[in-house]
Amino acid sequence: DLKDTDPEWQAMEQPFMRRALIAACFEDCIWVLGGFTDEDEITREVNVFDIENKSWSLGPQLPKGQFNGFASAACVFENQLVVSVADGKVIKLSKDRKDWQVIAQTDPRIVHRMVPIAEGVVLLGGANGGHNLDTVELIKVP
Repeated sequence: DLKDTDPEWQAMEQPFMRRALIAACFEDCIWVLGGFTDEDEITREVNVFDIENKSWSLGPQLPKGQFNGFASAACVFENQLVVSVADGKVIKLSKDRKDWQVIAQTDPRIVHRMVPIAEGVVLLGGANGGHNLDTVELIKVP
């Protein structure tokens, strides 16, 4: 709480152990997307932390694909959660939060960034097949 005159960090329990995940804040929740499990396996699992209720729930899994839970990118554009996964799909969360809708297909990439701008989202850099990418792509979000 930014109005708190003496703020302090609080630890919150989580129902999973992962690394190399992506997180985004969307509709008063923290969305934790993919990553590596503690057994070094890629997961497409999505966990959602409700900030107000301090509770976790499962969101819809990321789309199938060999590396689609690893090193994705996510941002919010016009109150829509948008994610770019390894196989090149750019997806957005459905209004009912139950699945993902493919909105574009780009070059496959991992370890990239995505930022919102007025016209849509921009994908920046990343890697594919062991090669670093220097591409910048604009994706229009319907």
